[in-house]
Amino acid sequence: MKDLQIEFGQVPMGTIIPFALPIKSLPANWLLCDGSEISANYQSLITLLGSTKTPNLCGRTLIGTGIPSNDQQSDGTKPNFDASNNWPLAYTGGEYKHQLTVDELAKHSHKINGGNFGIHSRSFKGEDDNDQPFETNPSTNIAGTDVQGNDQAHNNMQPYYAVNFIIFAGN
Repeated sequence: MKDLQIEFGQVPMGTIIPFALPIKSLPANWLLCDGSEISANYQSLITLLGSTKTPNLCGRTLIGTGIPSNDQQSDGTKPNFDASNNWPLAYTGGEYKHQLTVDELAKHSHKINGGNFGIHSRSFKGEDDNDQPFETNPSTNIAGTDVQGNDQAHNNMQPYYAVNFIIFAGN
């Protein structure tokens, strides 16, 4: 395989690119981004990264550094970013699976099954047009709702195509 630096011109040290070929096909002076130790031959890269290991991008996607903008985009959309987020260089985050909390659920209400009212199944609509159940037998519980869901974490991955990421270590 031709040297990527010669093929495409000068490549800045620390450049990370996706690489769709097997690891055995790594071009000269490019290292796999798998968190492995960097050879002492690449001292300049170690100094620039501030680490003796390559970035570990196994199972990760990349995101731009800095504070995201909530400004309206050229296509008229406005992204829903939390402007308090700041992704500094080499920051990692995210989850492969996520279990929703009550605070993350959309505001909603549940219908109450009539069979849970005790002696009578009655309801009336209030000013907000929501059903308001009541019963005439105060010795029993007014009502309950059916339990839904399994309280399990869910897959949290965007569609993907797996590749290796490689970093240019310099000459």
